[in-house]
Amino acid sequence: MKKQIFISLLIIIASGILLLIANNNYIYSNNDLSMIFSRNTLTREERAWLEEKEYLIYSSDHDTPPLRNIDANSGKYVGIVVDYMEALSLELGVEIKVQPDIWQSALDNLKAGKVDMVDMYPSEIRSESYNFTNTIFYQNAVIVVNRNNNEIQHVKDLNGHRVAAQTGDYVNEYLSREAEDAIIVNTDDYREAVNLLKDGQVDAVVGDESVIYHFLNYYDMTEDFKIHDELLYKNTFVLGVTKSEPELVDILNKGIKALNRKQTLIRIQQKWFGISSPISNPEGANRYLMPGFFALIVILVSAYLFYTWNKYLKKEVEEALEASEMALQTTFDGLTHLMIVLDESHRVINGNKAFFNVIDRYKSDVMNLPISEVIDLNLDTDKEYVFNNVYYDVSIHEIDEAGQSIIVMLKDITSKKINERQLLSANKMAAIGQLAAGVAHEIRNPLGLIRNYTYVLKKNHDPKTREKSYEMIEKSVERASNIIDNLLNFSRMSGIEVVSFKLHDFILSIVQLHEKSLSNTKIKVEFLCDDKMMVVMNLESMKHILINLFSNAIDAIGVDGTLSILAYEEQDQLIIKIKDTGCGLSEEAIDQLFNPFYTTKAPGEGTGLGLYIVYTEVEKLGGTISVSSVLDKGTEFTLVFPKKKEL
Repeated sequence: MKKQIFISLLIIIASGILLLIANNNYIYSNNDLSMIFSRNTLTREERAWLEEKEYLIYSSDHDTPPLRNIDANSGKYVGIVVDYMEALSLELGVEIKVQPDIWQSALDNLKAGKVDMVDMYPSEIRSESYNFTNTIFYQNAVIVVNRNNNEIQHVKDLNGHRVAAQTGDYVNEYLSREAEDAIIVNTDDYREAVNLLKDGQVDAVVGDESVIYHFLNYYDMTEDFKIHDELLYKNTFVLGVTKSEPELVDILNKGIKALNRKQTLIRIQQKWFGISSPISNPEGANRYLMPGFFALIVILVSAYLFYTWNKYLKKEVEEALEASEMALQTTFDGLTHLMIVLDESHRVINGNKAFFNVIDRYKSDVMNLPISEVIDLNLDTDKEYVFNNVYYDVSIHEIDEAGQSIIVMLKDITSKKINERQLLSANKMAAIGQLAAGVAHEIRNPLGLIRNYTYVLKKNHDPKTREKSYEMIEKSVERASNIIDNLLNFSRMSGIEVVSFKLHDFILSIVQLHEKSLSNTKIKVEFLCDDKMMVVMNLESMKHILINLFSNAIDAIGVDGTLSILAYEEQDQLIIKIKDTGCGLSEEAIDQLFNPFYTTKAPGEGTGLGLYIVYTEVEKLGGTISVSSVLDKGTEFTLVFPKKKEL
């Protein structure tokens, strides 16, 4: 019996390891069965082919944001796909040149072999001219119409109507099958198509959801036009490769697979869209194909084992379960955290002594009651819970795979909360102390001038000299008064007050508070902001954000550098960019930058709470903060806030 068990376990373990490897390859190749047992690294022949090629050329549409477009400010070709191609270039170790073009022209150049690849949707017609890589992500296609248009609800309703679509786009093939009588108006790009709809020259626009959504927002058309909830289709997004280079498909697939493993696309989407994004890479039921094979093997082996020794184990299992339950309950009751076991309906089926002692109720009184009737806790939303002035961290764990019962753990974090608040307060006071020291030094300068010119007045009776002395004393008094007024303005700021103020003057006042540090370190300040721009927000939060960022920038630069501050409005957003020419940050540092107690400064020079405060204050204002940095060249922080129009 023991030998049979041992052999069965070996079979399960070996099968599990093999299928785990196969499953990883399958998932990261986006469900391509041919890649299950393929090598992840480039072969010698593939590297030689790339070296002989020297570089690859990627071409696509020049104006389909946010996927790819030429930025109006920088003139650079940017977007999600462009970032992805840069990552693919680094992964493969070969230069990939980007070539923006008109979409149809890009397809024609690919067919002619003038470029190496174009991103596209695969189809039977296109497969006659191009080879396709594995899926990179999935994209939705939608219909956009005027909100007053009730005639077009589904794809069949497009028949007989004028419909704008980009020339060469896959949607043309789709409409030729699903809406044969639609009057297709082809355009060079999506921008032209959306403008035709805006001007009433067409009844609808069809195409990629993310691009159409961008232009509707760009032209402020969302109130007058709508995207139908019903999708035209959801299609795979791949790279099309010229038929003359079949070797390139396997090379690109290995790069795509490696980037999927590193979750590069997720980071790129977060850069452009934040946490949620309109493009997706669903794994679907195919993700469970390999685990299904493994489960089948386990079931077959387990069935054999159960058949041969079920009777032998039955009694032992019952005895073991009884002893285990008793031991588990003893351990359960010994835990200091509050523990509650709930069934699938969130009714209490067990709990430890600590929990019942805190709520001051007997176990029998709360058994089978909904948790909401026992304590005021929402399991779907609450991450923290407060009971009798004690703070608890809420964590939920499934007890079984089916999720039929869960265990809720409430961990006392009151001391941690108190310590965090004390540390945050100490950090803020330290920042204010540094500013106060600088202001005190600035006040000494005009006071010194006043003392010197007072001495001149006592000793010199020349009218011109005395007049100049009076003038210098008045200027010094005015300068000292301005410095004191500036500091007093900050001291009066309320922690929750939201006011309307001139952003230009506010930022300038904070720069002036750092004037001594900037002067001593020979740091040049470049400041650009509309001096008439009015904003509505919490001054206290904005003060702490800018003071911390300015101080960090000055520390990063050291001596002889430039601190650039740019503030502007874009649609309904306020954007502030703070850039320094300092030492820069590594990728590892950027990943941890906003974590509490993380610092890149030498021991004793920083608490690691400055940027954590910045992050929390930005969130309080409903904004976002992002950072980009290059070692030895500098760092740029970008703050984006929703713009309030009135108090």
